[in-house]
Amino acid sequence: MGHRRLNEVKFQERVTPLKDHTAVFQSHYATYKFAVQFVKGMKVLDAASGTGYGSALLSQYCDSCVGIDLSSEAIAYARNNYKAGNLGFFVMDLMSLGFQNESFGVACSFQAIEHVKDCELHLSEISRVLSPDGLFLLSTPNKDFSLSGASPVLNIYHVKEFTLNELDRLLRRYFNSVEIFGQSLDKNIRSSLEQNPLKKQVARFDVLNLRKMMSSWCRRRLANASGTLVEEDISFKDFVISKDDLRHCENFVAVCKDKI
Repeated sequence: MGHRRLNEVKFQERVTPLKDHTAVFQSHYATYKFAVQFVKGMKVLDAASGTGYGSALLSQYCDSCVGIDLSSEAIAYARNNYKAGNLGFFVMDLMSLGFQNESFGVACSFQAIEHVKDCELHLSEISRVLSPDGLFLLSTPNKDFSLSGASPVLNIYHVKEFTLNELDRLLRRYFNSVEIFGQSLDKNIRSSLEQNPLKKQVARFDVLNLRKMMSSWCRRRLANASGTLVEEDISFKDFVISKDDLRHCENFVAVCKDKI
């Protein structure tokens, strides 16, 4: 399916299928692939669905999926590009969900809570629209990873990021059962990326940043010649979700149930 263009200036913080060659997109897609195992036969809410690619994926496995986002442009894009009988998209505020109590069996909030002004209100609304035996899936950046300098940029769009303990305490105010995983790029893949000659040699002299104009084909040829990787080679399968080394992971992925 051909994807219609988005306003890239307004979508600087948007993860879109137009940028599926980036590690950021692949990491987000990996989270949705992780969520697939929980949604079979369920009515699913995808809170902060953005451009809709994740909702579309979940709709292939669940009974129905509703994607919501505050951006009308993102929702218009999703409606134009992802169509299915069990899939719908609506403009909606994460802190004021326009659904009846206990409407969903599963609710997802991926890379969203760090953007909202009142995370308590967001979680309260999620809990309200979940069925008594419902499941809540959440992902958010690891604050310790961001502050360590390992993260490439300090994200100016984030209102609040969480450490492991902060996130665990917050989620346990709304759910009795909270299981937190870490998501990170495979260590071998990361090592190969860091050894890429574009970063070590070319970047030192490319003060005008002209290397970004190099085609993906050229970048890959150069990387392959040196036995390393470029970002375009990364797949969602290269992102590992596990309980190993939670304090140094890039993102947290939480599985919550038994709401309070």
